[in-house]
Amino acid sequence: MNDLNAKNDELDIIQTLKNRLVPQGTLPVVRLFLDNATYFDSMFISACISEFERIPMQMALDQPISALQQLALHVLMDSAYLKKS
Repeated sequence: MNDLNAKNDELDIIQTLKNRLVPQGTLPVVRLFLDNATYFDSMFISACISEFERIPMQMALDQPISALQQLALHVLMDSAYLKKS
C-alpha cells in the first residue's frame, strides 16, 4: 500500500508542477524561485558539477543535453554568478 501511496504522491507533485509552473503574462516564460532550498550539501553540488564534466563527451557522441541537465546547469551557473555564453 505504501508503494501505491508514494506513486500517487509523485503523480500529485507532477500535476501540481504542471499546473503551477506556467507563464503568468503574455510572454511564454516561467519564473523559478529557489527560496525554499537555498542551501545544498557541498558533496551533492560537487557531484552535480562532476556530471557536467561529461557533457562535452555526451555532445561528441551526438547525445543531446536533457532539459533537466540544462536547467541544473543554469541554476549552478547562476549560483556561481556566471553568465552563460
